[in-house]
Amino acid sequence: MVEYTDGSTQEVPVGFTDWTPGTAYRFGNEPLVTTTGRNRASGGSDTAQTRVFGTRPVALDPAKRVAAVVLPRGTDQGVMHVFDMALTDRPVTQAGRDG
Repeated sequence: MVEYTDGSTQEVPVGFTDWTPGTAYRFGNEPLVTTTGRNRASGGSDTAQTRVFGTRPVALDPAKRVAAVVLPRGTDQGVMHVFDMALTDRPVTQAGRDG
């Protein structure tokens, strides 16, 4: 959820594809980094293709100023890791990236 300085809020859905998805990307996520292998709890490693994803940009109210971004308190499966969040006043292209 986004909280604006005027006290209003905007719901922003957050969904993440599993980091070892094959090619079944969900929620409009786009792979940004791909690597091979991950550490296993047993102390070994495997050769799974792992990915870090970017989420689809969400348009915010341009007439308001953002005070805070509130992340979900929990997930319905697994653990959610958020590495970065950004705001821009530049238009977002249809592909979801700044042009």
